[in-house]
Amino acid sequence: MRLKNRKIEREYCIVKVPRKNGEALEFKVAGIPMSLDRDFATMCPHPRPPVVSTVGKKAEPNYDDPAYDAAFSNWSDLKKYYQLYVVLQYDENVEFPCVPTDTATLQTIRKGILDSGLSVGDIGIILKAAMDASNLTDEVVDAAKRNF
Repeated sequence: MRLKNRKIEREYCIVKVPRKNGEALEFKVAGIPMSLDRDFATMCPHPRPPVVSTVGKKAEPNYDDPAYDAAFSNWSDLKKYYQLYVVLQYDENVEFPCVPTDTATLQTIRKGILDSGLSVGDIGIILKAAMDASNLTDEVVDAAKRNF
């Protein structure tokens, strides 16, 4: 899609993540692309619970299965790290160990981020900035609801 004959570029913002020593880590954070969920699902399909059959009842998914619970937790965790990768991929100063293409490379990305020294709070600050760059702020969402 183009607007007035120009390609629409992804929005980004500069975010400073404070450190205890008084310095700040500076990141160029891009907005979240609309294709994020689809792209992630292609690389890492959503886990499916096992189906349980009981006499006299139709087969139902067993969401309480421990193996499914572990697989879903891992899938959800990988998605968070993929989101971080996607919003930081245009920052010229950030390097990732690989380009994600499947579950194995997503696990490598996760390990690279975990080994980087970023905390859960740091990641939260970066992802909040990505939401702001995507116009997913509370104010914008509330205004859209009122104007709907």
